[in-house]
Amino acid sequence: MKRLLSRTVLWFCILLFFAIWYQIISKIACNFVCQDESEQVQEEVVDYESMSPEELKAAFLKLQKEKQQ
Repeated sequence: MKRLLSRTVLWFCILLFFAIWYQIISKIACNFVCQDESEQVQEEVVDYESMSPEELKAAFLKLQKEKQQ
């Protein structure tokens, strides 16, 4: 009975070890892969001073739609 219990505990520890390392390695891999995508997404800087009145109105309506959602 003790042998079965010790074998079960050993397997549990091995599985826990691999589960933890899987989480660590997947986080590191995701950071390398996802880093490129996150750098491509940048905030769009809008120069409102050089826009025509029609462009200003379109930008205002776009901002209104974003705030309503």
